[in-house]
Amino acid sequence: MALVYVAGLMRLRARAHGLRTTLLRTGVAFALAWVTLVVALLSPLDALSDVLSSAHMTQHELLMLVAAPLLVYAQPLRTYLWALPPPGREAALALATAPPVARTFRALTGPVTALVVHGVVRWAWHLPVAFEAALESE
Repeated sequence: MALVYVAGLMRLRARAHGLRTTLLRTGVAFALAWVTLVVALLSPLDALSDVLSSAHMTQHELLMLVAAPLLVYAQPLRTYLWALPPPGREAALALATAPPVARTFRALTGPVTALVVHGVVRWAWHLPVAFEAALESE
């Protein structure tokens, strides 16, 4: 997905001369989000999170308070669209802007829905039986 993002960013950069600073900011945000994901999920922190609650909570904070906002700021969906060839981009845009799809997307990604889903998932994930099952299964 990082390569697709870079491809879309390069196409956007070639066309959007007045937006280069914005594209640089979103590109840097995307890269920092990936670095954060690597630190949280592929570094020794991940192994420590199985045995230390503090490491587990550090992972949570990195994922929720650092990586997630950076990914939102990076606007990956817009950039991914630009990675598509023009006919694919036009078809994807037509589908995404169709009223039923757009309404559903807005409903599912609205702040209230996001807050409720976030709360339910965090609560369910930390049920002891679910958490222990996750730790036992690679």
